[in-house]
Amino acid sequence: MGEQVRVAVIGAGVISAAHLKGYAANAEKCVVKAVCDRDLGRAEARCAEFGVAEALGDAEAIWARDDIDAVSICLPHDLHEPFVVRAAAAGKQVLCEKPFALSVASLDRMAAACEQAGVICMSAQVLRFRAVFQAARQFIRSGRLGQIHQTWRRRGGITRSLDQNPWIYNYEKGGSLVVHGFGAHEFDILMWLQDTTCDRVYAAGRANNPIWQSVDEVSSIFHLADGSFGNVRQSLNTLDSGWDEYIMAEHGCLRIAGDRFEWQPVEGEKEVHEHPLDPTAGFAGECGEFVAAIQEQREPEASVRQARWVQAVMEAVELSIKRGVPVDLREEFGDFGPITAS
Repeated sequence: MGEQVRVAVIGAGVISAAHLKGYAANAEKCVVKAVCDRDLGRAEARCAEFGVAEALGDAEAIWARDDIDAVSICLPHDLHEPFVVRAAAAGKQVLCEKPFALSVASLDRMAAACEQAGVICMSAQVLRFRAVFQAARQFIRSGRLGQIHQTWRRRGGITRSLDQNPWIYNYEKGGSLVVHGFGAHEFDILMWLQDTTCDRVYAAGRANNPIWQSVDEVSSIFHLADGSFGNVRQSLNTLDSGWDEYIMAEHGCLRIAGDRFEWQPVEGEKEVHEHPLDPTAGFAGECGEFVAAIQEQREPEASVRQARWVQAVMEAVELSIKRGVPVDLREEFGDFGPITAS
């Protein structure tokens, strides 16, 4: 399928703008035919903003159309499963926002529906497509770190930054922001950078602010398949928003933060690798990968099969907090495929 891919964006909320910018950056390979939202006014506003021809108020109008090949699902998390399953039944290729699901069982149902229909299904793991992470991954793959011993990853955020998405406060609709919202990024990128997966998880969490209906402070320890272990610390109560990561290894320490990574070898001078942060470039890469996978009829990076790992880690974190003991992923969720397509 080498011709231009025709896309509909379902959901006209905050994240839809990033998808529309991502497709616009790949305009030679794809075109957005419609934006759909049950609030037709929001869909019309997005269409006017991005020059999309048609606004729709009901997704049912999409399924039977033969001039739409694929959909981006940009909806509250609890709506992902019904829309992915319906899109697959209609033969539409699927890019679904993260977290892909709110449980492994839900993800498995979506994966089965897409496999049965023979459609591509990709999770929107945008961090995999940011320049600093791609460069850091290649640096790690070069072997310069030697054996990785331990990884620290930190992520903080503040409540007031999410007033534009009121549904995110509802656990039934959005899951736990610190586990499913932050964790869908943090847990995935930790494993992906190291080309490894997770064997066991032990986590502790605390609910401090009742607005979240769940934990808002979480610290998790991962026993990873490459023999190292990771510690991910997440909070919704930091004074500002931010993240960083340290990878301690045989030959030195790698630090990733913002638009750079720094390598301090055991012997030798520190190296600083700058990768200026373009807020739209990650989504351009993500949407470009989705379109290319459709055209080339191959598994995309961050496919639903790969997303099962991060989904299982998120669920294991919640189970470990509840039970007070480590959770073995394979004992709890069965077999897995690889974490990456490449």
